Amino acid sequence: MNTIMSFINQEFNVNGSYFDLDTMADTKYLKDKGEIEQKTPALDRVLCTNIVRYQAPLSVYQESGTSHIDEVFRRLNSGGKHLSKQELRQAGALSKFASIVRKLASNIRGDSSARDILDLNSMNNISITNRQLKYGISVDDIFWVKNNIISKEDLRQSKDEEVIADIVAWVCLDKRVRSSSDILNQLYGYNVADSESSLSGQLEIQIQKLDEYFIY
Repeated sequence: MNTIMSFINQEFNVNGSYFDLDTMADTKYLKDKGEIEQKTPALDRVLCTNIVRYQAPLSVYQESGTSHIDEVFRRLNSGGKHLSKQELRQAGALSKFASIVRKLASNIRGDSSARDILDLNSMNNISITNRQLKYGISVDDIFWVKNNIISKEDLRQSKDEEVIADIVAWVCLDKRVRSSSDILNQLYGYNVADSESSLSGQLEIQIQKLDEYFIY
């Protein structure tokens, strides 16, 4: 969706040609108002019409239980470009711990993903790029990479969030835990039965005692 909207908004071309803004009433209106500038050469109108008339297939799942949502998410992300372990831990996590890690990581990176709801038009703000683009965040300017703490590739694999997760857990828990993939899974309650006796349950109780704003 972001790619299609970016193409329509003149952010890139296809084979040297840009989307013809006169194809749709909405884009023509924005062009006439001066909010979008038509770049040239414009793609053939017939091709642009085929793009905007294309019907995107949708699948509707009637199940609403958390376990079903998690399972569908994992299946959808089992092919193509796989998500990192940390991305899978964070995805759909509603705990205070996950929220703290996400917001701290976002603040350090300098992106805008700390909000719970992100407009599609704001996607450019959180794009990490090493190309000379007019939008996004230069990976070389991010704290972790700039100070040679985490490599560019590791940053893309959300290793910065793993580091922050380890630090937050160390600060909050009475019993210090060593860093490992298994421990991180337990801290997030990922593939672990969540209860107050679990590591994730203990962590949530400690965060409530300390107050999450104190942790920030």
